[in-house]
Amino acid sequence: MPDKKMARHVTHGLTGKRVYKTWESMKARCYNPNDGKYEKYGGRGIKVCEEWLGKDGARNFAKWAYENGFDENKHQKEQSIDRIDVNGNYEPNNCRFTDAKIQANNRTNTIFLEYQGKTKCLQEWADEVGISESTIRWRLNNGYSAEKALTTEVKKNSNAGKRYLTYKGETKTVSEWAKHLGFDPKVLYSRIKRGWSTERALETPTGADKWHKTK
Repeated sequence: MPDKKMARHVTHGLTGKRVYKTWESMKARCYNPNDGKYEKYGGRGIKVCEEWLGKDGARNFAKWAYENGFDENKHQKEQSIDRIDVNGNYEPNNCRFTDAKIQANNRTNTIFLEYQGKTKCLQEWADEVGISESTIRWRLNNGYSAEKALTTEVKKNSNAGKRYLTYKGETKTVSEWAKHLGFDPKVLYSRIKRGWSTERALETPTGADKWHKTK
């Protein structure tokens, strides 16, 4: 006799619909050892409630899904089933439909941070304070307190993308050297791009190189 948990029934009229695929994927994660996600679900003891299994399982699940906002027209990333308690089973009182961002916040490895009496995951704090989640995570990993990680202003690197040249022990940006020598910055940038040494680029008078024409 086939296992009712994995049995397929095609008399419910749902085959081919996204809600049916969601139901099948949910069961596979919990009961099929060959499923790529089994280890994180069935392997941890996560089960599907009896109401959503067996002969009427697909129909019961679809009825609950549609009554709780399931949209056939949405993509998996826009809406998928999520367990409120990540250690609980798939059952009506512990499931909801959310987007990928909320699901990511609800993973077992999500880091939560308490600050000023509120506890939120890092992504939620990032959204609130306007600092990227990766920056907050780096700060915490490097010994920052919760307050410092969430309130320290992110410094803007005004030197990003600038090219520096060192000549006779002095370091300046290409633009600064051009201003200092009375050159057009484009001339210096072109010389450096063509592989000229710093000395040649700075010491050659404007117009002395064949590729540059003076007006």
